[in-house]
Parts: sequence; C-alpha cells; structure tokens
Amino acid sequence: DHSECYPILLKDDLEDAVCYKSSIWGPTCDGLDLVCKEIFIPELDTNECMVFKDMGAYTISGAVAFNGIPLPKSIYTVSTSWKTIEAAFSNNLDELIPFANNTSCHASAGIKFPKSLSETKEAFKIGGKEVKAN
Repeated sequence: DHSECYPILLKDDLEDAVCYKSSIWGPTCDGLDLVCKEIFIPELDTNECMVFKDMGAYTISGAVAFNGIPLPKSIYTVSTSWKTIEAAFSNNLDELIPFANNTSCHASAGIKFPKSLSETKEAFKIGGKEVKAN
C-alpha cells in the first residue's frame, strides 16, 4: 500500500545524465496512486523502460485507458528456476499451472538488478559513474 519503491532505469547513457526532480504516478488516474514522490531521474523518452522490483500484481490491476493515457506495455520475465519447473512439467501443462501457483520460484531468481535510484538532492552514482541532480 504505502511502501517506498524506486525505479531501475534501463538506459546505457547514464554516466553524463542530468537528473530532474520527478514524481511517478501509477496507472489508475487516482490522486492517491503516487508511486515515487520527488526523486531525481534523467529525462526519459517514450518506450524507455523503468523496472520496479517486487511491485507484484499492483502494477496493472486497476489500469484503464483513460484521459488519453494508453495502457502500459507488459514485459514478462522469468527466473532460471521457472525454466527448470517448466521443463519438468512440459509434457503435462495441466500439472504445471497449479504447481506454479504454489511455488515462489521468483525468490530464487538469478536476475541481477542494477542499483536503484534513491531519493537524494545530491549527485549520486549509478554503475560507478556520478550522476548530476538538477
């Protein structure tokens, strides 16, 4: 409900990026749907990605195409352990779905996320490079 989440930006050109004070809003067009308040991030172009680790089902559940805002594109990722489970049950899909629903295979995901942007008014580092706040 009120956890603090910060985006991970999937950009290659962050080393000289100028960051701007920004707020990120969720998909519901509700005044309470504030995801991040006043964080410093570089300017993003349409179709550039932000990743929020462990956001879960919240991210799309209440989304509607409203006020000219299109629905976000969903990108699904799986851990290497999920691939193992899928291969084990590949002959019988009916067994796979209930098993997957009761397995927290995401907990052992081998995905390594870069450092999240944190709320700061100072310059900070991403991948060892200093990023300037503006």
